[in-house]
Formats: sequence, C-alpha cells, structure tokens
Amino acid sequence: MWAHPGQEIANTVEKFLELLGKDRSERIELSSCGMAEWIAKPIAERCPNATRCIDPYHVVARATAAPDDVRRTVWNEARRVGQHQLASDLKAARFALSKHPTNRTERPQVKLARIQQLNKHSTAPTCSPRSCARSTAPRPSTRSYCSTAP
Repeated sequence: MWAHPGQEIANTVEKFLELLGKDRSERIELSSCGMAEWIAKPIAERCPNATRCIDPYHVVARATAAPDDVRRTVWNEARRVGQHQLASDLKAARFALSKHPTNRTERPQVKLARIQQLNKHSTAPTCSPRSCARSTAPRPSTRSYCSTAP
C-alpha cells in the first residue's frame, strides 16, 4: 500500500512509478485501474509488461451511457430541424433505454424505433446495458476485462 499527499492524481501515479524505479516497474504484470488517459499512459510507458485490467465499474458506466448519448443526439437534431413532437417523444425515451425489451410497453418501443429510424448509424439496444452486463460479462476476477492496449 502506498499513498502520496495532494489532489493531483495524475502526479501521484507518476510519483509512484518514479519511486518504484525502472526495474521494478518493468516487472509489473497486471495493473488494475480505470480507463482514464492520465493513468493509462504512465502505465503503458513505464510498465511495458503490464496487462491493464479495467475495473468493471467503468466498463458498465460507459455501456450505460452510450445508448443515452445516441438518444440525446437524435433528440437535439429533431429540435434543430423543428420536429417538436418527435423531440418531445424522444426526450421522454431516456428511461426506456434502460429496460430489457421484454419489459418495455408499446410506447417506449415506438420511441426507440424512432431513434433507430432517425439514426441509421446505430441501433436501439436489444437489451439494457445493466442486464447485458449482468448476463454476459465475465466476473471481475477473470482476466477478460484486461487489455494490453494502452
């Protein structure tokens, strides 16, 4: 366990690796961390043999945010071109995205179909990020979350 005073987390990571030294840094095999560049870059540079293991919280957080980002983009486009009723429907579709398709009523299904129709580069999710993560994601103790990419 190691700690360093201050609020600049990026500097703390750099300081830790500096104090650890080149030889010991190069012997690191696994690094458990988030997805931020400020930690990925120093780990990639100073720990060339380390496999970066992303914690499940960040994976699920990004998967949960992605469908809502698409909904928001299409909603803003509908407002911009003056489709006020469609924009209103899309605004209210936010929580429909988090429901599994078998639990959606007809109204959310229609809203999600409009999002899919308007945004041809993406598709409405076939399941919610939470249920997909729960049913198909490996357990955090496995190395499936690990990546050798910086």
